[in-house]
Amino acid sequence: MSTSAFIKQLATHDKPTRDDALDKLGSFLKHSKVLPELQYQKLWKGLFYAMWHCDKPIPQQHLALQLGELYYNIPETKFIPFFRAFWVVIIREWKDLDKWRVDKFLMLIRKIVNKSLAKLKSEDYDDELLERYIQVLLDYPLHINDIIVPRTITYHLCDIYVDELEKVMFTGLPGFEEEEDYEEEDEVPVPIEKKARDNDNSDDEASDTDPETSDEEDGGEETENESEEEPIKIKLSAEEETALWKTKMEIIHETPIDKLLSPFVSLKKNTSNKPLKLKIQEVVLADPRLSKWKVRSYRKPKPKPKPLQVLQKQLYEQIKYKKGKAVTGEDDDEVEDEDEDQDDDDEVISESEADNSDEVDNEEWNGFGTV
Repeated sequence: MSTSAFIKQLATHDKPTRDDALDKLGSFLKHSKVLPELQYQKLWKGLFYAMWHCDKPIPQQHLALQLGELYYNIPETKFIPFFRAFWVVIIREWKDLDKWRVDKFLMLIRKIVNKSLAKLKSEDYDDELLERYIQVLLDYPLHINDIIVPRTITYHLCDIYVDELEKVMFTGLPGFEEEEDYEEEDEVPVPIEKKARDNDNSDDEASDTDPETSDEEDGGEETENESEEEPIKIKLSAEEETALWKTKMEIIHETPIDKLLSPFVSLKKNTSNKPLKLKIQEVVLADPRLSKWKVRSYRKPKPKPKPLQVLQKQLYEQIKYKKGKAVTGEDDDEVEDEDEDQDDDDEVISESEADNSDEVDNEEWNGFGTV
């Protein structure tokens, strides 16, 4: 089947036709020769509209996973051209997305990133393949020019990158099982007469029952169902946790994490977009997981600046200390009472001594602090 036929079938409104074309596309990408990149972009244009026409949440998840699997199963020679074609199409078509379709395409980006990283892992992070992969990220989703790339894509990639890298690294280990996608059950059409008859019977039964008791029974059933749906958390013993951590450390040493993070380091260094720099610093490079993995690209988060109230309080304390007892917070009446209670036999300070004391005070204080 030619690429033009795939495009027409993938972009159609008919779901069975789209599903059939998608199944054939996987084998086509495996066994066909390497195509020009323009042909891969056309294929991704059809896949883009296949995702566009997918409406319900669960089918959307299933379709996004299928599109991501194309990268995991594609031959190495076609991986980079097909990966580049995805970013070219998604960046070019992003401006036409409405607010109801943005979420499912963000989910698609997550699946593509996950499966593309899994492809790199399956190829043992081949140096040449990894270099070309990084260059695609720098040329498209992490491009320095704000005009070319929608920053929504760049920010989303910052949010998900370390998460998806962790899933790929530790997949198969406890707590990192692959997500299962469940297909929705097809609704069986019910005749209109049967619907009306069932509604009449339900109304009769509802009138015979006590509303208070029925509400209580329903509430009890809901609590039972909720308790049954709660996931069971399996606790590992100390020995199992130690063995799990050793396995993780072996995987970490085998993964070139610094190289995989280098596009974000480069973008943070070269961009003049301060919010983007802060985003990369806080979300990617200062991720606490990188510190646990002993990654060199880890950037320790800077301490947060003190709030304005704390600074004002510190300044007020300095002013109080500078002025001495005159600004201790004591009332003038209390000071006068203390002067009257002094004994008449107190020593009288001479004028020369008073002048000397003023000079000492002037030497000790300068501005808001001591000299």
